[in-house]
Formats: sequence, structure tokens, C-alpha cells
Amino acid sequence: MTVPVRARVFTYGDYEVDAGARRLTCHYRSDDVEFIEVASFDETVDLSGTAASGVAILYHLVAGLSYYKAGAARVVDLGEWASAPNGALVARAIRDGLGEFAYRNDLDLADVEVGDEAAARPISAGHVLDRGPLIPFGGGIDSIVTAADAPDDAALFVVGPAEQRFDAIERPAVLTGLPVVRCSRRLDDKIIASRKHGWFDGHVPVTAMVSALAVVAAISQGRNAVVMSNER
Repeated sequence: MTVPVRARVFTYGDYEVDAGARRLTCHYRSDDVEFIEVASFDETVDLSGTAASGVAILYHLVAGLSYYKAGAARVVDLGEWASAPNGALVARAIRDGLGEFAYRNDLDLADVEVGDEAAARPISAGHVLDRGPLIPFGGGIDSIVTAADAPDDAALFVVGPAEQRFDAIERPAVLTGLPVVRCSRRLDDKIIASRKHGWFDGHVPVTAMVSALAVVAAISQGRNAVVMSNER
């Protein structure tokens, strides 16, 4: 089997917030290959406020790992999103969040350079958060334990294909009696066919991506927290 060649530079492009369509669109580039990812929310999510659109940068940063892995570039260019906090987040996400990916592909990601010279765009924090928490829900024991002890004004957060709902999630979600906030991710078709293109492939920290989407949804609804359980 041919071993993929590592890319030179992975670049974070812009991200767009379409409040009318309740959609986030993220742009990335690995050397000369462009990638576009789209995350769409249901009608309960309002992306028109500066708080929700501002924290969407968190999703843009962690979702980029789905495309960074294609070439596992030695240099990451954050572009206009470059700042020390953003650089630290991406560097940690690559070295820790892609640990399994690196191990299985026999890669050492300790040498990855993440630039942080430019100034980041300001994020407005002025938003009232007085509603109950949003609970990422996958239908498993952890999320059921969380939902079982949630306040009445909490809501569940489900990320899945817009055209398909999974019974293993939907049945326990109904039993909680809590409303469901929905989001779908559409990965770039090219990354789904990574092996066909001769790129690296493997695990990415999906929980981090779902968490970032949950933060966007929670703030848009004025919710005060995103709450998850992990085995306890």
C-alpha cells in the first residue's frame, strides 16, 4: 500500500454565517485542495445575533481537523483567525485530539507549526443566558443519565443527517419529554473519499465538533450551559 505524502500547509479560510438559512459554512485548504463543510440548524436556532455568530469560530477551528487529516500538514495557517488562544486550541486539538489518528498512521504530529501572529476578530459576549441547559444526546447511557436529571426548561441537542433519523436516538429522546434541537453536518464529498484520493484517514475528535455546535445553538437560544456526562 502506498503511504500518503504529508501536505505542506493547511489553511483555515473564512467561515460564513447565514442567519436566514440557519447555516454555517466553513472553508479550508490543504495545499491546493479546497474543502467546504456546511452545518445546518433547525428553526429553533437564531444565528442573527453577534454572540452566536461569534462563537461559531470555535466550530470552524475544530471542524477543520476533519480536513487537516487528509494531508497532516506540517504547517497550519490560521489566516485571519490567527491569535495565541486560537493557535493554542488548534495545536492542542491536533496533538491530542488526533492522537489515535497519528498512532494508526504512524505520524508524529509534535512537529506541526501553528502560527499565531495576527489579531483575531473580536467576539461580542453581550447576550442574556437565562434558559436551561442544552444536552448533546446520542441515545446512550451517558446522555440518558444527563437528561434524566435535567431541569424542565432543558433541551436535547441531536446532530445527525437531515434526511435520516435513527430510532436508537429518537425513542429515548421522546421518553425524556424534552424538546429536541437538531443540527446536521455535510462533510465535503472529497474527504469522504479520502482513500480514493490517497490521503490519510482515521479518527477525529467528533465530540469536540458536536460540543462546539452545541455551544452555538445554546447561545442562540439564551441557554446557560451545555451539559454532558462521561461514564459518571
